[in-house]
Amino acid sequence: MEVISINVAGKSLELGAQPSYGAFNDLCQGEDRTGLRLWALPARRVVRFLEDAPALVRGRRVVELGCGAHAALTRASVLLGAKSALATDGSEAIVALARAHCAAAQLRFGEPCDAAPGATADLVLGSELLYYNTDLDALVSTIAEQLTIDGVCVLCVVHRVHGGAAALAASAASYGLVAFDAPSANDDADVVDASRLHVLCRAGRVESLFDSAPLLIPVVSDSDDDDDEAAFLAAASGALDE
Repeated sequence: MEVISINVAGKSLELGAQPSYGAFNDLCQGEDRTGLRLWALPARRVVRFLEDAPALVRGRRVVELGCGAHAALTRASVLLGAKSALATDGSEAIVALARAHCAAAQLRFGEPCDAAPGATADLVLGSELLYYNTDLDALVSTIAEQLTIDGVCVLCVVHRVHGGAAALAASAASYGLVAFDAPSANDDADVVDASRLHVLCRAGRVESLFDSAPLLIPVVSDSDDDDDEAAFLAAASGALDE
């Protein structure tokens, strides 16, 4: 086992222990056990982004998707001044572990959740949610369902499918959301960070988002397929025009 922590507002948030990488791989033979291990770089990117855009979290109602056993982003958001914070995960067993740290509930992407009723989250957070057979459309539909009219989603993922960023942005547009990229914040040249931090909001709320996070840029497709990229750009443009 290894002890893990992340820095939040200049302090170390001790998250607990998790299986070593080798032990984790052994646990995952044929089963999804991803919730047992925190994927630290994406989680830290989300925290740094919120530290730089405090208006997005301070005094807000936060829901974390795919929280894992340590509910790192939920706990970090409390330290950053959230009004309330709820950790959610699709695994009942993982939710039981997360409850040792904070309020938690089971929420499967694309399905309703009594503990997290729709349109009540000012801020939806997620880290490494596309790791294991994730239904992208179900994830985006859950984000759209959870957000208030002025709500924002901050999502840091590694796209393991070519064209994944374009697919995310196109799916977002189909639910009336616009997806943006945040500039990379990796200051350590010795660490390879393939994650991308995306920020989603409703199409009619882009201006207010930029008041809090002015450095965002439209998602740039990672696809070599010109037709796919053109379709994505058209979808994103249409959402921006609404």
